[in-house]
Amino acid sequence: MHAHTHTHTAGSLGRVQAEVASTRRPADVIAAANQPAVVQRRAARAHLECNVASALALQSPQEWRRWLVTYVRQLATDEDEVCVFVCVFVFVCVP
Repeated sequence: MHAHTHTHTAGSLGRVQAEVASTRRPADVIAAANQPAVVQRRAARAHLECNVASALALQSPQEWRRWLVTYVRQLATDEDEVCVFVCVFVFVCVP
């Protein structure tokens, strides 16, 4: 199973992602895995950012929350204090 495929996802975004994942070619997965670590980290962060934005655009609050939490955890893992602060400020402090 692909790392970003979640069988418990039943929202709009999850259905679209499952459909796209089913068309993925093995060569594409291998090519992505062979990229330098810095490229993989940037791609992973961009993927999470797109998922947060997509869930918001699809008005799927459960998926939005799940992807936002995953994104903030990744920022913390990456020790990106500025981005964590911005997320907390925007989503907690701004009415």
